[in-house]
Amino acid sequence: MPSIVPIIDNEERRHSFLQPSAAFRWIHCPASPWEEQEAVRAKPELADAGSYANEGTDAHSVAEQCLNIMFTEEKEPSEIVGDIMDESLRPYIQAYLEAVRNTYFEEPEEAGVETSIDLSQVVGVKDTWGTVDCYVVSGGELFVFDYKHGEGKIVRAENNSQLMLYALGILQAPELQNVETVHLCIVQPRADNISEWTLSREDLLKCNVDVILAASRANAIQKARKAEPEDYAPDVERCQWCKAKNFCPARSQSLSSALSLDVELPAPAISEAEMLGRIFNSIPMFEKYFKDVEEEIKDRILKGKNVPGVKLVAGGLGNRTWKDAAEAEALLKKFKVRQDDMYVRKVISPTQAEKLCKKPLDPENKESKRTVIGLKTQWPQLKELIVRKEGAPKLVPITDPAPALSLGFEEDDFKDNGDGNQPTATQG
Repeated sequence: MPSIVPIIDNEERRHSFLQPSAAFRWIHCPASPWEEQEAVRAKPELADAGSYANEGTDAHSVAEQCLNIMFTEEKEPSEIVGDIMDESLRPYIQAYLEAVRNTYFEEPEEAGVETSIDLSQVVGVKDTWGTVDCYVVSGGELFVFDYKHGEGKIVRAENNSQLMLYALGILQAPELQNVETVHLCIVQPRADNISEWTLSREDLLKCNVDVILAASRANAIQKARKAEPEDYAPDVERCQWCKAKNFCPARSQSLSSALSLDVELPAPAISEAEMLGRIFNSIPMFEKYFKDVEEEIKDRILKGKNVPGVKLVAGGLGNRTWKDAAEAEALLKKFKVRQDDMYVRKVISPTQAEKLCKKPLDPENKESKRTVIGLKTQWPQLKELIVRKEGAPKLVPITDPAPALSLGFEEDDFKDNGDGNQPTATQG
């Protein structure tokens, strides 16, 4: 059998206006689908999925092929994964296959892999669909699977809007009207996470009311090309991957109103507990917002645009590394460096090698000036093998920068009041 490698469709990927993968966002923030469309129209590069998403797409392609083999050729997961070209994927795909395989005895009553699910009737909006990674009907029960290749954030199956939509779509089939139990399964092997949530068909249908209301409002916003303030619901999780976050006025307004900047902003040590709580709970949103500001400034400067008060300079040099680790290792051996000094599971770094220029060759002989690596003749030879990455550009203030953003206070508000106590801020 030939090796299993990613097979990616080169055609431009089309997405439903109401994407199931973003349901956790548009159910609460119905303005987001329309705002994302407008953002991509204004900045087409936002449509690029990015390297992490592409890595996940490759893994999904391999998983799809393996699942098809398991269902059609009745092979066990351990037999299949040996044919995966990328060895690093094998344990992750095997965990996924085993999770699916454990849902049926000999063969499932019905199964689908990378199946397009029509969700138009589910959400009440035409041309709405999604692609489910895998589903299995076994023992009169429905199992819906979503493979997550990421490892940074744990994804849970409980109340997972994406999987609930897929399950509702699958259960529309006439032959599945007797299915009363649904299992939603997240398989995230790189994070050692397999999450499952079981609910009844009745409970699943109850959840659909909020989905229909949100979808209807999102559809109306797109048609009117206008949203109302109540159509937005910014928060850290929902805004993180929203393509419109840097265009969204509601996000910026929420950051401003969260701190009520028209009131006194005292030093933390003398702040009221309520204010400390409000400030603390606002930190994640501010951190992400300021990071996005940095990236936008870099993007504009790299495109030749001017941002007053900021310039882009070369970053610091990267860590020193060997041009050829094998050649450096050979030289260190030639210098008769002891293996305990030479190896730390791999060839020592240039910085570690430089320290050996000061380490006595014979620590017990206090009069000896010889070191493990000779500073005059041996170290220069090793230096020839050292390379260093250029630093990434970084932002620094320009001398006499543009005026800072005013938060409603004057400089005098923070001057020492002369009584020896910590200065406090008064509203300007």
